[in-house]
Amino acid sequence: MTRLRYMLAKIVFGITPPCDDMTVLLSKSIDTPPTLKERMQTELHLSLCVACSRVRTQFDVLHGVARQILDEDVSGASAEPQMRSMMLKSTAITLPEDVKGRLQNRINEELNNPDSKPGL
Repeated sequence: MTRLRYMLAKIVFGITPPCDDMTVLLSKSIDTPPTLKERMQTELHLSLCVACSRVRTQFDVLHGVARQILDEDVSGASAEPQMRSMMLKSTAITLPEDVKGRLQNRINEELNNPDSKPGL
């Protein structure tokens, strides 16, 4: 059974991108839907690679926390709908220091809590 698993892993890792490229692909897929080929490669790779599965979970947590904090900060009555839309679509957002601090605290809480669900 161990030999079969080894052979399967060798085949899967031979047809999927290496871990460095997989990390880039996972990050890119947060903002841009992956192609069918990329999705298949990702699922195959993640089925055997614990390290990349952890990276995906961390990206999900970061994305969820950032989105939640951004929604909280721009959902108040003072936020104009145009500004909210622009902030949610922007890829380069400069966050105020207090928001950065809250984001860092929330990320730390999520990553240190084994019961939390990825993506919030």
